[in-house]
Amino acid sequence: MATRYACLWATLRLSSAMPAQFLRRVAARASSMPDDRGAGTAHGATALALSLHLTLHASDVASTDSLGVLMQFVIAEHRRLRELHVVASSQDALAALVDAVGRLAMHNLDTLRIIFRPMANSKKPKKHPLLVAFDIFDGRAPSLRRVELRECGLPVSGAARLSSLREFSLVVGPFTSNDLNTLAIAAPSLTHLTLVGQCQSVVHDGLPSSSLHFPALQSLRLCGATNLPSLLQHLDAPGLWQMQIEDWRIDDVGMLDQCISSITSSTTLGPTKFPRLRWLGLEVHAVWNTAPSIALERLSRIVVAFSALEHLTFSGSQVSAFLHELSLQHNVLPSSNPLPRLQSISLFGAHDRAFMREVAALVEKRMVAGCALREVGLSVLVTMSGHILPLALCRILKMYSCGTNVRGVIYPDDGIWMHSTYEREERLTTEYLHYRGGLR
Repeated sequence: MATRYACLWATLRLSSAMPAQFLRRVAARASSMPDDRGAGTAHGATALALSLHLTLHASDVASTDSLGVLMQFVIAEHRRLRELHVVASSQDALAALVDAVGRLAMHNLDTLRIIFRPMANSKKPKKHPLLVAFDIFDGRAPSLRRVELRECGLPVSGAARLSSLREFSLVVGPFTSNDLNTLAIAAPSLTHLTLVGQCQSVVHDGLPSSSLHFPALQSLRLCGATNLPSLLQHLDAPGLWQMQIEDWRIDDVGMLDQCISSITSSTTLGPTKFPRLRWLGLEVHAVWNTAPSIALERLSRIVVAFSALEHLTFSGSQVSAFLHELSLQHNVLPSSNPLPRLQSISLFGAHDRAFMREVAALVEKRMVAGCALREVGLSVLVTMSGHILPLALCRILKMYSCGTNVRGVIYPDDGIWMHSTYEREERLTTEYLHYRGGLR
């Protein structure tokens, strides 16, 4: 039955742990599949587009024959590859793939996803993540739109041609300021950029003196960016709509003053360089201990600077103090109605009555200012015995909200944060560090 319908062979999930004979049979059948229109051959103009998911194991789990069969299959079918998803548990297995197809032209490739997930007993590079010598950015994949790399990286040269690239995601991989500058030049159509866990390396070699111009960028996700002020200063993204900053550790007030200067026209609040920003997510793990109130006041000024903001998410142990400072901004700027377009706010990190009072105070000030919130999302207290929602506190808050919808959400699975299934499974996102902290 499966051989009658080519669409059933459009997505293949193969592993080097499978028997070599079985892989040969699958490869033979898949190679003979024309598309459902019944025209052409597997390598013709109407060949069936292939989404290939490969799991490459270490040599002690997979046989050399099985790995060889997989590589031969990829070489034979590389012309019709539309998606290539690779999960490798050893550097040798990933190197075998690179040796096989690293220099082949894949004109139909739309999505490339490489995850390096070494075994617990394998040698995993800690300070220098794996760099995969995949020469795919030099025009060999002109249709490439999405690239996702986990614990590995691809070389980005000055000759890179990525005019079709829309999404680029790098989690715990090697990345330098030169790579970022090259990406800005080579991928003018990039709309989504994610840099997680490797941003610290950028600060050591400095950011380029020229601006990083991303004319089409709509969403930006940063994690662990110790050089955030410089990055905001150089980033030129007039169409940026969504920005998420995770694992932000505020060491001093000077860092926040630099951020204010980077996003406004002067040291006082004025027009921002991201005038279309509608969604802002902040995850603050640590605040300057010497004067936390001053640091949070500066942070609230940064938030208020984005006057077009419609949704705000804040996560961290200082959420109550941050709300207090954000409420005070309505006293500092009563005539200008801070954040006049803000419709919803999601808050994570506290569950007590003091926190609820701060939420109620902010809701009330928004109503007085004539720009009431439509929705407030609050985190659910999570215990080992189950999910306990502070319903009584929510009911009290609703009495004061007068039309604002108050809902409880289980953090971090509310769908607000931009994290992938792989990150949730591996607990790589910083949200999970805070989530586990709620279990103590």
